[in-house]
Amino acid sequence: MQKTPVTWDVEVAVVRFAPFLMFVFAGCSAPVDDVVVPPDVGEVDLSVEVDAGSDSAGFLDVGADLDEDVPIVQSSVFERGPYNVGHRRFDITYDAHLEPGREIRLSVWYPTDDDEGRPGLYLVNYQRNAVIRDASVAIEDQAPLLVFSHGNGSLAEQSYFMTEFFASHGWVVVAPYHTGNTVFDAAQNGGISLESASVRPQDITAALDAIYALDPSDPLGGKVSDDVVMSGHSFGGFTTIASTGGEFAVDTVLEVCAEPDAPSECEIIEQPGVEELFRAGFLDERIDVAIPQAPGGFFVFLDGIAAIEVPTMLMTGALDVTLPPESEGNPIWAALTGPHMRVDLLAGGHFTFSNMCELLPAGDVLDDGCGEEFISIDVAYELINAYSLAFARYVLWHDTTDLDLLTGVDDRYASEVRLSWKPESGLY
Repeated sequence: MQKTPVTWDVEVAVVRFAPFLMFVFAGCSAPVDDVVVPPDVGEVDLSVEVDAGSDSAGFLDVGADLDEDVPIVQSSVFERGPYNVGHRRFDITYDAHLEPGREIRLSVWYPTDDDEGRPGLYLVNYQRNAVIRDASVAIEDQAPLLVFSHGNGSLAEQSYFMTEFFASHGWVVVAPYHTGNTVFDAAQNGGISLESASVRPQDITAALDAIYALDPSDPLGGKVSDDVVMSGHSFGGFTTIASTGGEFAVDTVLEVCAEPDAPSECEIIEQPGVEELFRAGFLDERIDVAIPQAPGGFFVFLDGIAAIEVPTMLMTGALDVTLPPESEGNPIWAALTGPHMRVDLLAGGHFTFSNMCELLPAGDVLDDGCGEEFISIDVAYELINAYSLAFARYVLWHDTTDLDLLTGVDDRYASEVRLSWKPESGLY
């Protein structure tokens, strides 16, 4: 298909916060096999009625019709889609720059018509009843792809509310475990792995390569189209910015890092060979849409964020403590130019954009997205999914079915979000 261009923590460990990048599960030296996982939260309730809103109208001047060769997707963005969800995992090895023979695990969700089977398996032994492990594939032609990048010291399945949702609407979703920066690594070593900043975007490219290289005999072989959306939370938001064209302010960073009181972020660029990698950048031109959630890393991008040409929906939480909007979300948004949108959750915290509120219902998580002062997590999941899927469909296929949601005419989430657009006159 030719695309129409768009013009417009683990005995549950103490969660440690850092001024740069993501959350980390720290303070535990238990081996991986001793990771404590909570009981399954069970099936997703699909009967919830949404009653929330937005605040602006008419920012889009649509100048193109829906692509004729893309079928109109009738499934509602406000509820789980018509498919059941299959899940599988497999390992790949690739030669990363500065790390040949790098091994990562991929977690993959996809649509299925199966209605029974073994529960999905997340992390080590966390059974997820809402998905079916190694289910058959229900893709008649080709499915669009969502690639997701997890946060610092986390796991590929950390935001299953979103990955399962997209799969239920007919998407294939792939999320790599970023080796060296996963929950297993944090449990064993503790701390924040800033050095993984140089390899995470390479994992994304390797994951895309692996999906497209699947043998025709594989149930997903040849079943993925070239329509690609990338999203990620926290450190994964940084990874999304890097993978979609954000340029690194290398010279400025080096100047700051030469000072006696250089910030800890300088660990990123002081590794041998990393400076050259950052100057070259990590743009993967196969990615069509970006949805960074509560991203960090403005310090290493600065005005280089303006180099992003991929239509981007920046998602932030106004109450984010880990990566405050004053130092991250707001300057990132100010630096973006072109056809972009921002969804700011007025009562959202850092962990609102993940399933950590269920997986880690204790400690500092409650103070940054999961307590009573924050948005209801069910409403948060609904609106994050709705805006993400509506934006993806609009950019990829000019599908205006949910244009009212994107413009704010549909105000069901008006009390929960603040919407912004660049340019206000339209994406086309």
